[in-house]
Amino acid sequence: MEKFNNKCHNKHNNKHNDKSNNESKNILKKIEEILKKYIKSIPKPIIGLTLAIIILVFPLLNNKVAIGHDYFFHATNNILNYHHLDIFKLNLTLPKIFGGTIAKGFGYATGIFYPPLSYYLTSYISYFLNLTNENTVLSLSYLEILIIILSAITMYKLVKRISNDNHASMISSVAYISSTYFLCNIYTRNALAESLIFIFLPLIFYGLYELFFGNNRKFLILFTIGYIGLIFSHLVMAVFITIIILIIFMFNIKYILKKDKITKLIISSVLILLITSPYTVPLLEHKIFGNYSVFQDNIMYTNETIKEESTGITDLLLVKYKKDDGIEVYICYTTLIAALLTVIFNKKIFKNKEKYIYKTLILLIVISFLISSKYFPWDIMPSFLKMIQFPWRLCTVIIFATSILAGYMIKLIEPKYKEIIAYTIIIFMIIFGYSVIPQETIYKPYRPENMFMGNQNEYLPKNTQNNLLYYKLRNQNIVLKEGRASIKTTKNETPYLKAEIELSSDLITIELPRLYYLGYQITLKDNEGKMKKIDYYENKYGFIELNLEDSGNIEVDYVGTAASKIANYISIITTIISIVILNKSKKSSKIGSSTLKRYKIK
Repeated sequence: MEKFNNKCHNKHNNKHNDKSNNESKNILKKIEEILKKYIKSIPKPIIGLTLAIIILVFPLLNNKVAIGHDYFFHATNNILNYHHLDIFKLNLTLPKIFGGTIAKGFGYATGIFYPPLSYYLTSYISYFLNLTNENTVLSLSYLEILIIILSAITMYKLVKRISNDNHASMISSVAYISSTYFLCNIYTRNALAESLIFIFLPLIFYGLYELFFGNNRKFLILFTIGYIGLIFSHLVMAVFITIIILIIFMFNIKYILKKDKITKLIISSVLILLITSPYTVPLLEHKIFGNYSVFQDNIMYTNETIKEESTGITDLLLVKYKKDDGIEVYICYTTLIAALLTVIFNKKIFKNKEKYIYKTLILLIVISFLISSKYFPWDIMPSFLKMIQFPWRLCTVIIFATSILAGYMIKLIEPKYKEIIAYTIIIFMIIFGYSVIPQETIYKPYRPENMFMGNQNEYLPKNTQNNLLYYKLRNQNIVLKEGRASIKTTKNETPYLKAEIELSSDLITIELPRLYYLGYQITLKDNEGKMKKIDYYENKYGFIELNLEDSGNIEVDYVGTAASKIANYISIITTIISIVILNKSKKSSKIGSSTLKRYKIK
């Protein structure tokens, strides 16, 4: 009986196991079917673009960082800042005055003058990936990988929208990210700020396309986000791109001078200015009310250096033609030939509204080249335009337009040959792009021993720049300039400073171990416990100097100017209101379209 029961039990278990196995197999089959359907639904050009991205980021996937032109500057910004972040304590912003050992611990205002996006992104990458000490510089590599991916995506999306052709989108996107100048910014220069422009430029022109030929809501979103990203990445290039767009508008004035389009452009421009004001307002304050090296002639540039760094035909056309500093801007011959074919046969490719796209692309190339060339009258240009330093930076725009033209070439090909020719083109582009990556200059990341302030120490006060010996010899003590007093520093964590001061005379003048910037708050708590704010000014060495009439404890911290605080609030409120309004308009448009569909069905 017991044996019979065991047999029955075993049979039951076997049936149960068979049933479980069958269920597992069915689940796996369903998953496999879903994956196959998903993979089939992905356009082949996206797979080609993905492979191109993987190949072009491969040297960065080994957790190595190229020691390029801007490497130490960005590594310094990251090392000094990432530890300020703490999501759980809602510490989401980075200081305007950088502390640590940079500028000998006197406080350096990179956060006021330099566009914030690059060092915010590297700091957040370090924070979330827990990259500490010398490993924080790996965030530069990870950001560069992200830039390549996002630049490919935004270009692909733009060309897909304007051409409605996946193969054209793939070719343009691969041409864009395999271009010499783009990869030079990533691998040779470590120019994070300029590389970020490649993400946002397609968004700006995607938005403009929607303004003239598509959806006004999409225009507001894409154009506004694109410009905000551009300003937060590289303000000088944002100025030049704006000038180029305005010139193009002038060539199409009859299409611009329409009430609805002007209204949308004004609304978007106001949003851009308000949202970016936390960066632009303090910058303008220091330009107007301060005296800093970055705004002085012959510090960041000279007329001679600008002409030397201009772009010529040979720079764009001759392979391996390098400037003295290793900058390469020549265009891949595959991209160039494809673009030239598009230009030659443009009447076959561009019909109706596409003619305006072609005209815009040609204007972008011609205007950008002329401005970047030695023929441009740089001598008579205002100083704020000369802040570009290197006119070859406008090759970003030339590459952008040329890449789109190259993609359009595929429209000349018969459908049955389209795929094979498109893949052949991108293979040549990828080979070319990978060949220009200077992999021999890639080293293991390490923490820079000396914090880097920029090639010209450009964010120093002009008075400090003119008295560098005093700056180099000065220590961290509070210097008594006039009067008599005993001074004891109790805390010194840049920009914060606290000291006990006991006066032996009616009035004293002291110099703080802090470089002069607008936005410091200095308070004195006297021996009776009364608090009062103390005014300060810049002395002849570019340091903060102030007068005291009472003994007590003095506290110094950087809190920002009143205008910068207002700008912060305006930016946050504007962002929130914009998101709410856009969400409401999206819902109402969905309701309207669904109602229309039901009406049509009835």
